[in-house]
Amino acid sequence: MKILCDDREPKSMDVFAQMTGGMEFKRKRLKTGDYVCGNICAERKEINDFCASIIDGRLESQVKKMKRDFKYNYIIVVGRVKDRTSEINENCILGKMTSLIVKHDMKLLFVDDEFQFCYVLKSLIEKTINLKI
Repeated sequence: MKILCDDREPKSMDVFAQMTGGMEFKRKRLKTGDYVCGNICAERKEINDFCASIIDGRLESQVKKMKRDFKYNYIIVVGRVKDRTSEINENCILGKMTSLIVKHDMKLLFVDDEFQFCYVLKSLIEKTINLKI
């Protein structure tokens, strides 16, 4: 199983390669998402980047591209809403989260740190593949 990682993702994410026994991990420039495996696409966002992408509208276009290009789509946010340094109102964030889930049928997960991110991404890929893509 090959997992493609966008080459703009932090080098610290190379920890993911060490956790993916049996999975091939390759960095390259991706047009859509940050992590891709077959029909699975995951977008990784730090909490402040998540907030910034809500404000500048980038998130909407990323979600549309993900939905267009892949069958299984996930947004994984690293960090907690209450720990953001962004000035965006919490209700705006919660509203966008709800919209992503209801309007776009997007799967949205929050994790505390990079280790949890790696574990969740690996599990999502394994469990989604078991759905017989």
